Amino acid sequence: MIIALPYNTWLSQGIGDNGLAYQCFKLAVTHDNNHVEAYNNLGVLEWHNGRKEQAISCFKSSKEVGPHCYEPHYNNAVLMEKMGDIQTSYQSVKRSMEIFPDHFDSKQLFRKIRERFEAI
Repeated sequence: MIIALPYNTWLSQGIGDNGLAYQCFKLAVTHDNNHVEAYNNLGVLEWHNGRKEQAISCFKSSKEVGPHCYEPHYNNAVLMEKMGDIQTSYQSVKRSMEIFPDHFDSKQLFRKIRERFEAI
């Protein structure tokens, strides 16, 4: 079952079965507690299910085990910006751009946050 896990996870997400995708990601981190992408994707699912604190925790875990990945930094930045925590959002998106300078969405979010700071 573990060998089929990534396929099942992406298939579940692709067909919109977030419950099954959630279970697959949980199995992935149970099997490998250093699975950066699984923690990040769990965070996205938690966020979309309205559990923001759990999402933040998942993004934090993802950043800790995979400091080389930009995705958890970017996702955390978007969530923090939506929650009104502009300072944390700024720090997260800045880190995302340090890791992946050409990430278009990070650049857009950075500009948006900078404009909000300039308006203050």
